[in-house]
Amino acid sequence: DGLLSFMGISQVAADPSCVTNEEFVKKVTTDFSVMFSSLNQLLSVGKRCQEAAKKRPNGGLPVQNFGALSGESLQHFPDEGPVNINDLAINDPFVPLWPRLLPTLIRVLDATLRVWHPE
Repeated sequence: DGLLSFMGISQVAADPSCVTNEEFVKKVTTDFSVMFSSLNQLLSVGKRCQEAAKKRPNGGLPVQNFGALSGESLQHFPDEGPVNINDLAINDPFVPLWPRLLPTLIRVLDATLRVWHPE
């Protein structure tokens, strides 16, 4: 309901004549632009950080040092299992932000898509 009100949909449903009100249209356009431009900028920064991490010599994967066999330290690139988010953040500083951003982004997109396809 909050998103529908924020985007002006609730107001238009209650009073269709408000779509001809210049101030209302300007406010809704500005709100929409601010919201989705901000999300787009965050996703763009995340994408650039990921691309930069992939260009590093280790391909963006954290190098984990395991106990030495015969005195030498082995480097291993994990291909499965959990990887510490702090290890990932060494190559891509945006990584720790994804757990905070994605739930909100998914809720916004889900609510927006339900406006067009309520089923």
